[in-house]
Order: sequence, then C-alpha cells, then structure tokens
Amino acid sequence: MLTEFKKHSLAYLVLALALIIFVIVFLAVWPNHLIQRVVILALAIFYFLWGFLLHLKNKEINQKIMSEYAAVSLLAALLLFLITL
Repeated sequence: MLTEFKKHSLAYLVLALALIIFVIVFLAVWPNHLIQRVVILALAIFYFLWGFLLHLKNKEINQKIMSEYAAVSLLAALLLFLITL
C-alpha cells in the first residue's frame, strides 16, 4: 500500500486537494441546496473520472475497478443528496 501511494503520490495529492476544495465550496454555498447538489454531482463525476484516468494511465483498467468507482461515486452522491433535502 505504501509503495502504491509513493508510486502515485501526485495523483493522490490531486485527489486530496480536489476533495478539500469541494468540501469548502459545499460549505460556502450553504444553505443554497440547489448549488450544493450541483457541487455534489461535480464531485461524483470528478471522482469517477479521476479513477478512470488514473487506471487508464497505468493500463490497469477493467470493468470491476470501474464498477467500484461508479458505485462509490453514486453512493457518496446519494448520501450527500439526502443531507441536502
């Protein structure tokens, strides 16, 4: 795991920075739930595309991996949508 992190440290840094930015924007637009939902959708799409591009670049892409990224993206988006009701 540590070697994997070192190997892809730039990609994980990009992911961490993007997640921090999404959290800040999500909280900054509160209580406007419509804009928060747009941010949630953007986050889910970003996370899925980040995983797709990372695995495509490393030539490790397969249907199982992309299904996992899709499931995590959808689950996170659904849970965040529910808190904005």
